[in-house]
Amino acid sequence: MFSLLRPLQSIGNKPAKKGFFKSQVSAKYVTSEFPQYLKDIPEAENPLFTKMVEYNIFNAIRILDSRFLASLVERGLKTEQEREHKKQGIIKLMTECNSVIEIKFPIKRDTGAYELITGYRAHHSM
Repeated sequence: MFSLLRPLQSIGNKPAKKGFFKSQVSAKYVTSEFPQYLKDIPEAENPLFTKMVEYNIFNAIRILDSRFLASLVERGLKTEQEREHKKQGIIKLMTECNSVIEIKFPIKRDTGAYELITGYRAHHSM
């Protein structure tokens, strides 16, 4: 079993693959409208994890949109274009993945077979 763990010792030192878990939300977000493919996520019996995350991001952006623009006016951004650029920049910063760690570890099943399990942890925003 220990020989199976040796290749995994260096895994924490590997850099994340560029664009590995890049969210598509910032590129798609131009209005507060939900994309059609996300509208059925709340009622779906077993939706994909990535679709649930994307749904929640769009929902949060939609809810906070007007409040966020009002706070940008209070902070002194005069033109609508300045406010829109700032809003889009912050959304892009929040939705793109900052770092990803990939962990692999072996397990022994009750049948005696070995299986390699892969897990991921993604960190968004700063």
